Amino acid sequence: GTVEIIVSLIMVGSLAAWLIPLLNTVKIRHGELAERSHLQQVAMNIVERLSISPFEEASFESRIESLKDVAQDQQAQLSLAALETNPQGLRRIDLVVTPLDERKTIRPIKLTTWIPEVSHEE
Repeated sequence: GTVEIIVSLIMVGSLAAWLIPLLNTVKIRHGELAERSHLQQVAMNIVERLSISPFEEASFESRIESLKDVAQDQQAQLSLAALETNPQGLRRIDLVVTPLDERKTIRPIKLTTWIPEVSHEE
């Protein structure tokens, strides 16, 4: 009777002591995955906006500012770099999206996209 109840209470207590921290860890990981998914969506949105029009050096700086505002609205920080052009006439664009909150431990999203350059042939 009483001994069995005490033993079962001890077992339930030890199970709860093991399970509660595990559930907290799962909750934290879920939040991190949701935030990372959000950053991926922001990055893909920016890539889509970049690919709408061809790359032109003169307009790229103003487009960067506009895209940084979009990222800021989504609680993210954006850095863009226009790099080399490949033989097919595509300009390489590297972008990094990080959360605005520096306390978060989410890794930045890094993407590379290729955008056709404006041809200056006449």
